[in-house]
Amino acid sequence: MGAFGLLGLIWPMLATAQQPFTDLEVKAVFLYNFASFVNWPQVPGQDPAKPFHYCILDDEMTPVLQKALKDEKVGGRPLRVQQEVTTANLIECQVLYVGKSRMRGSETWNLVREAPAAHILTVSDLEGFETQGGMIALVRQGRRIHPRINLDVVEKSQLRISAKLLNLATIVSDSTPGH
Repeated sequence: MGAFGLLGLIWPMLATAQQPFTDLEVKAVFLYNFASFVNWPQVPGQDPAKPFHYCILDDEMTPVLQKALKDEKVGGRPLRVQQEVTTANLIECQVLYVGKSRMRGSETWNLVREAPAAHILTVSDLEGFETQGGMIALVRQGRRIHPRINLDVVEKSQLRISAKLLNLATIVSDSTPGH
């Protein structure tokens, strides 16, 4: 099933009172679908068939996302999970996901701060991530996982998020009161 089909199935379930999926599974579906609902700028000389890399700094998310991505493609590009992420190989990533357990060190925050200049979507489940330089926080809101998007950071990265995704999210900016 393609990304749009999976998105069509999961969004109604996210809004219902009973959630048949774990939080990790719901976050993995969000991550999977970001490949279809975010546009990255064209990089001269980049191979359009090159795999799309999800760089995951979270031991629990990795197997769940690998299962969701198995044999999937977006725009003809195979989807891959990469666990080892450093300043040197950050440029290989299209999405950088950092779980709560990995947000402790300054090295991780440095990756998050460097990502926009390299056109990398940053996502975390850390509360307030989107107000601390991240782009998208996937946080619990009531009984569901909800995206909060910092459009100022997204715009600096030259990424474009589809209106469909923006309509589902809470939008914040660096100028939002309290930030």
